[in-house]
Amino acid sequence: MKKTSRILAIALVLVLIMSLSITALAAQPSPEKVDGSAHVTLSSAVEATGHTYTAVKIADLYNMGTDNSGANVYQYVHILATQLQGEPTFVNTLTSNGFSYDQNTGAITVNGENITSNSDAASKLAAAIENLVNGKSGLTTVPMDLGPSGADLSYGYWVIFENANGGNDGTVATKPVLLDLRPEDGTQVAVTLKDSKVDLEKTVSDHQAAVGDVVNYTIATNFPEYEFTPVNGVTYAAQFVVTDTLSDGLDFVTPRNVQVKIGGTVVNASEYTDVTGRALTITFPSDVIMANQGKAVEITYSAKVNENAVVNNADGNPNNVTVSYSNQPQQGSDVKTLTDSETVYSYAFDLRKLDGATNQLLPGAKFVMKKGDQVMYFKEEGTTYTYDSTITGPTQGYVSVITTGSADVVFKGLDVGNYVLEETEAPSGYSKLAEKIYVTVADDDVNGMPTLTVENGTLENDGITVTVNNYKGISLPETGSVASIIVMVVGLMIVLGGAAYLVMSRKKAQSK
Repeated sequence: MKKTSRILAIALVLVLIMSLSITALAAQPSPEKVDGSAHVTLSSAVEATGHTYTAVKIADLYNMGTDNSGANVYQYVHILATQLQGEPTFVNTLTSNGFSYDQNTGAITVNGENITSNSDAASKLAAAIENLVNGKSGLTTVPMDLGPSGADLSYGYWVIFENANGGNDGTVATKPVLLDLRPEDGTQVAVTLKDSKVDLEKTVSDHQAAVGDVVNYTIATNFPEYEFTPVNGVTYAAQFVVTDTLSDGLDFVTPRNVQVKIGGTVVNASEYTDVTGRALTITFPSDVIMANQGKAVEITYSAKVNENAVVNNADGNPNNVTVSYSNQPQQGSDVKTLTDSETVYSYAFDLRKLDGATNQLLPGAKFVMKKGDQVMYFKEEGTTYTYDSTITGPTQGYVSVITTGSADVVFKGLDVGNYVLEETEAPSGYSKLAEKIYVTVADDDVNGMPTLTVENGTLENDGITVTVNNYKGISLPETGSVASIIVMVVGLMIVLGGAAYLVMSRKKAQSK
């Protein structure tokens, strides 16, 4: 009897426990998917053209009720795991990158902390998911563009990443963005993308130079910024190549003085720098690019203007630089390019020597030309004389005396500045010029064409030909100025008058 009573008591207790358990389970709210959406617009901190984006949903949002303060309690159900046909792939991607994934609540944390927007962890998580979903089909995706048109995205977790960059404006693919959309965010949500831009600027120390002069070039650019933290399982093949090409009128100085700075620090880039002929190529290794994302890159070197320099030409002697860089190194060889150029100009003018009486070309006149006090030396090729600023004394193949011939003399390879021509010997039977010829070469607009001003000579209509005259028998100032002629005539009259006076005086003396 006692045994039976004990069994009945135990049974009643079990029934009571089961009843309470059922009541407790019934009291728990069942997860309810949160319906609705927000209109999401994308903006960029830099000007970007030809860029398109994709939003991929990774989790639906479920409402679990409210907490003690009345705030909604949410749970995420990661649809991405199902869509990728195998949760382990999704989970392994997270865990291999240092994230924790709670399969019961759907929560993704790092070091036990929730992931906040715009954090390094959020960028890393978005990058990991972008790599996971790239090229996969059957996903919940929405195409997006920059600007107010935006797109309607349902509540839940989304990753927004760039899928096309049709522009060539220096921007690289936007860093993927992790977006947690909830009803509390409202119906209008603006997302500012994390863009990175490659800039390129080339400068030269002097736009105007003579043959032989050395000019210094600076290339200023920067590595792109792809991700805050590299993602495990992603192979980065980042490319950043600087190619600089001199025109035929420029040579690299010897020895090569190429200097490379990254983030303001000089680095030994000799192992990935190549100079062949007139081409400088610096191919930065992928690990250097990834380790120095966003840092400034400065390249400097010098070049010498050579005798092949183009003169009096708007195209001048250009020096072109191209930067080729990876748009999305984690997705293959999508390479973009930027270009810039600098130009060095060199100049020339002609000397036309004429018989002042016949206006015919007069060969045999000899000149020297100076810039300041320095006698200039020229490489003589027929009637063309090419200057070289490095030649300052008698050197084989170079002369300081210019002799006129049966054509205009061409002075080539000049810088802007003031030049003095002095006739040292006139042609046989002619008087040497009494005055020096002053020629100023200017190019204030740096357009390749010189502006000449001349003293004691005549500037022809072409603007680059200086004409001077020699006369037989008597030496006249090249200007032929009235004042000079009057002085000479008066002097001659005085001399003749004095001679006449002497003759008359002697005659009077003899007659007495």
